[in-house]
Amino acid sequence: MPNEVAASDDWPPKQPSATTRHRLQHRSQKLLATLLADGARLGLPPLTWTLADNGSLTGTTNMLDSTVDEQRENIRRWADHVGATVESNPYSEFTEELYAHWEMEVPGEAEPVAGHFRATLTFLPSVGLADFLSAVEPPLVHIVFPESGGRVGAQLLQWCQAPAGHWSAEVTLSVPPLALAQIAGEDYADVPRSRERLQGNTYVVSVDTRPQPSTAEVHTVGCQTIADPAEWTRIIPVATAGDARKVIDRFEVTACSTCNPQP
Repeated sequence: MPNEVAASDDWPPKQPSATTRHRLQHRSQKLLATLLADGARLGLPPLTWTLADNGSLTGTTNMLDSTVDEQRENIRRWADHVGATVESNPYSEFTEELYAHWEMEVPGEAEPVAGHFRATLTFLPSVGLADFLSAVEPPLVHIVFPESGGRVGAQLLQWCQAPAGHWSAEVTLSVPPLALAQIAGEDYADVPRSRERLQGNTYVVSVDTRPQPSTAEVHTVGCQTIADPAEWTRIIPVATAGDARKVIDRFEVTACSTCNPQP
């Protein structure tokens, strides 16, 4: 088949050299600082920004921050700002993706930075499901970098208290490797490598959006019944056992009979 990738020593694809990645990251960080400043100056809606290893920037919206119409308007305003056209890709009668591809020049740099804006719109068939999603999805926060003034979006999972008494925040955040600096004396040899971000959640909720009102089940992570979910099924991580119990008690969500979760 023409789309198949033949197995070879070149798979997975070779990554750019450290020098090249550093240059790409530097260009993108300069552009991101400009975009953040433009957004604050023009009153553009906040987005969650992701910086890829190849230097590409992605700005996304979150369904719990705004309505479907507001998300459409948010993406349109940012696309207009960079001179891009918003396109639509309807996945099903309940889900639609908006996206806009663009390139922008960076002052002092020879090559432009490529990027895109994305919004996944979910048309909720019942008010009960909207309340349910708001209850189980962790709230969003901005991680602020004082020196540059930049912000990165993340979800706040929980507060953690160390034995010494000080508190820290556990958040979901993926950053390029070049954004990390090693600490002397730390051993990084056993850090796992994966194609996907490791999930700290023990439970997930599957939502079947076809019936009205929608139905949902709580599963343990890795349950085979949701290994290959249909397009009308939403899979939502649940941060803690307490959240899983709240979902079952408050929203009359059933526990999966296959994996038998017991939060």
